[in-house]
Amino acid sequence: MVNMDYGDTMHQEYRSKDIQRIAQVSKDKLVHWTRIGIIKPVKDAEGRGSSRLYSYRNLIEAMICKELNLFNLDTHMMNVIVNTYLDAPLWEGNSFWEMIENRKWREQIIKEEGVLILQDSPVENGPRYAFALRLKEQIDELFSKHKSFLIINLGKILAAAEG
Repeated sequence: MVNMDYGDTMHQEYRSKDIQRIAQVSKDKLVHWTRIGIIKPVKDAEGRGSSRLYSYRNLIEAMICKELNLFNLDTHMMNVIVNTYLDAPLWEGNSFWEMIENRKWREQIIKEEGVLILQDSPVENGPRYAFALRLKEQIDELFSKHKSFLIINLGKILAAAEG
């Protein structure tokens, strides 16, 4: 791990091995997700023997991809979630990425177990999505109203990344 020592994890850079260890993903998965553009490293490898450098965002992306992979989502849908939904306004006009740049928001997402909820939609544009805090208070309502949805526990992912 290359620590830029700004006192915040947002400014750390990670080598491939660090991402694999922290996110608990294989080298093959990380290389595949990088090659197809789901994860875009801050510095790409420049020839044989050189290594990529990844950002904190890339670490979170790898952890989210790992979760999505458990549900056998195809890489196109994984890309849409990571590079579209998480860039869209989720909470008070802020995207997930904008929210985690602020330490207080990150702490709140971790504390209140913030989640991204994807629901099947009959509309051609794909699934609907929402961001929610205090999932424990809302879970019964979700199960009763929606038959098919996927929950990504972003709070748990951030907690693991923060170590």
